[in-house]
Amino acid sequence: MTCPTCQSPTRVVSCRSVGEEFFRRRRCENGHRSNTAEVLHLGPFPWAKKPATKRPKRTKRTRKAKPKPSDWLTRINDKLAPL
Repeated sequence: MTCPTCQSPTRVVSCRSVGEEFFRRRRCENGHRSNTAEVLHLGPFPWAKKPATKRPKRTKRTRKAKPKPSDWLTRINDKLAPL
């Protein structure tokens, strides 16, 4: 943590716990004193990455058999016959 007055690094001078909180007295390199209250976080952190969910497996696509050249030629001829 940094000092709220001069933004220099701080160190913990004393600590006491009350329930789920910690009250810490801190002192910076320049001699400023400050108090912090730190609360235990029991649930998941909101910024933590969510666990990956398994996606359902995709079914593989099967390729359709290509029609033989004679098949599509007869289809074309059948469509052109009425003209």
